[in-house]
Amino acid sequence: MQNWAKPINYFDDLEVKSVSLAKSRVNGSTYSVKDFYGLGLILGNGSVKRFESGKEYHLAMPFLYLIYPGINGSWGVLDGVERENRWFILSGARAERIVNSLKTNRTSDCPTIRLYDARELVEIHQKMLRLYRCSTPSTAYRLAVCVEEFVGTFYDTLMEAKWDTQVARLISKTISEIAANPGAMYNFADLARRNNISYDHFRRCFQKYTGKPIHAFLLQKRQDLAVSLLQESRDNIKEISFRCGFQLQSDFARFIKSRTGMTPSELRQRPVLDSFFDK
Repeated sequence: MQNWAKPINYFDDLEVKSVSLAKSRVNGSTYSVKDFYGLGLILGNGSVKRFESGKEYHLAMPFLYLIYPGINGSWGVLDGVERENRWFILSGARAERIVNSLKTNRTSDCPTIRLYDARELVEIHQKMLRLYRCSTPSTAYRLAVCVEEFVGTFYDTLMEAKWDTQVARLISKTISEIAANPGAMYNFADLARRNNISYDHFRRCFQKYTGKPIHAFLLQKRQDLAVSLLQESRDNIKEISFRCGFQLQSDFARFIKSRTGMTPSELRQRPVLDSFFDK
């Protein structure tokens, strides 16, 4: 009689050895992979550094990276930007086949693949974390199923990006420009039109790739810049309001008050609560 308490293990050639999550604003230490395989996600806005075989690469986040025997290197930061690192380590013949098949999709000499929408991959990884932390007789089987789901979702995401590369390139460029200069005046409808893309399509894709509407993304970056300048510079509030895209200091004050609960002057005196950044 079949024992249904424990699933039949169809994944004898694939085992998840560990699942990890880390966040950092500092440079990582150099590592060398010896005898295992794995996949990881570097998440965040902006770019990070990768040191690989004596070379330094700047990589736009988010992206997937490959782990396999013989690889060595380390992650670094640019301008103190926070990166979220999610990864899992695998063993077995199936693990080797998975990682080797992904090598052909690398977007640089580094073992990385650019992503434009990592949300579904993050959800799967979060599920893997919960399973890994809760050991049960069926955990190994369920983790292996999650690996297959992760890989399938990644290929779906990769194909979507290839189908719409013009929009993906414009989104990537727009994100970089906003991050570099949030206070500039942007006409997104005109930007889409000049690139022969429907503005509605551009807006939908931007929200899909970033998780936020394009104007909300811009306002968040302006808020981040404002908080940084108010708390870390000696510029007067009028100068800061101009740098953040506000012609009138009163409009800037209302903006800061609505999003942090404090006036610009109050914000200079004490740190803002993290919860306000999620608005």
